[in-house]
Amino acid sequence: MSNLKKLTQKRLFLPVFCMILVLCINMIYDLSIGHHFYNFFEITMTNGMLNGRLINILNRGSEVAILSIGMTLVVSASAGTDISVGSVMSLCASFCCMLVAGFGVSSVNSAEEFAMPLVVGLIGALLMGCLCGAFNGGLVAYLGTNSVIQLMERIEKGDQRAKKVLESMCYNISKQIGAMAGALSGKVQAILLTGGIAYNEPIVEYIREHCGFIAPVEVYPGENELEALVMNALVVLRGVITPKVYQ
Repeated sequence: MSNLKKLTQKRLFLPVFCMILVLCINMIYDLSIGHHFYNFFEITMTNGMLNGRLINILNRGSEVAILSIGMTLVVSASAGTDISVGSVMSLCASFCCMLVAGFGVSSVNSAEEFAMPLVVGLIGALLMGCLCGAFNGGLVAYLGTNSVIQLMERIEKGDQRAKKVLESMCYNISKQIGAMAGALSGKVQAILLTGGIAYNEPIVEYIREHCGFIAPVEVYPGENELEALVMNALVVLRGVITPKVYQ
């Protein structure tokens, strides 16, 4: 019994157990529809391409695997920095698309037409990723944590170093917003602050004070990527907007 308890406490126990459970369910399903129990593992060649369930898993999971490897390397090399790879990736991609396709649903008429040069969109995405990485990495490097809540508690207790680092972070965020405004030729409709840090009123006020002259600063606290995807899918399904078809 003690050996079983030790086994279940190992980190790899749950993922390995779940993988075996999924394999068993697939084998039972194959048997129930009259296939061989090993049908899940079969790999065939069609038109010079490999086909099979394992090949599909590798194809569809490759992007996640690459992101996971990258995130693991970042965390292991930077004192446990968590840069929320998924959120940062979606933010960078959205900013790139906004620059290339224009504001709203789309300001272009075909896949060959761009509101701005593609290189501008790529540079904008890279700058956005650097900004997010610098935010988390800088806080961990200087203060040992990327929790703004903990930093505010330390500042309230008189930690001047934490106050100076947080003010420097806000300064650099404001500076990057100004740089992005220049990339957009000053045509900025609004500055949107989101994520968990947007709950922090002093940080929001600092950015509003330094960047409010560029455009109105709107605050949407919390991480709402999935909700945004669902809302945009719904407006398409309800016929409110017509999706672009690129050929």
